[in-house]
Amino acid sequence: MRAWGFGERVSTVPGVTPGGDSLLRLQGWSRVRRAFAAITAIEQLGIDPADVAPEWWRHLHSRILCNAPWRPYSRAKHAAWVKRRRVIA
Repeated sequence: MRAWGFGERVSTVPGVTPGGDSLLRLQGWSRVRRAFAAITAIEQLGIDPADVAPEWWRHLHSRILCNAPWRPYSRAKHAAWVKRRRVIA
């Protein structure tokens, strides 16, 4: 879950008030294991997973659900996200 900004759409999740942007929600050990592998790869790049671009988490979510390979997150993608975030803010 990502905390939401003013005027953004949010998903409600039991126990999360007032809600948030659902980026990655998986069930089943094989799916969770694949998500952990992706998170580990991000951490090995020296990037905090909490700082990863939200659209990449959505990409990972959909690729894991359909059991397909995902595009790895990279330092270049992260740098582009950081620049976009500065423009958005």
